[in-house]
Amino acid sequence: VAQELVLGTCQSAGALLKQTPDAAKLRQQVTSPNGTTAAGLAALGTSNRLETVMTDAVNAAKQRSIEMSQDQ
Repeated sequence: VAQELVLGTCQSAGALLKQTPDAAKLRQQVTSPNGTTAAGLAALGTSNRLETVMTDAVNAAKQRSIEMSQDQ
């Protein structure tokens, strides 16, 4: 059930993003003011936690890609 929920959510989000290519605008359209998503985004935004985690993840993947290309 969880996998079906995640797949459905991702498919729907992708379809919405195709219709509204500006991700920031789409987020504003679907985020209810003072709702749960708004509260979560506000918490992530105040401390830059999401940006930090995403940057760390991309940098780790990049570094591993470099290492893997040198192993060949």
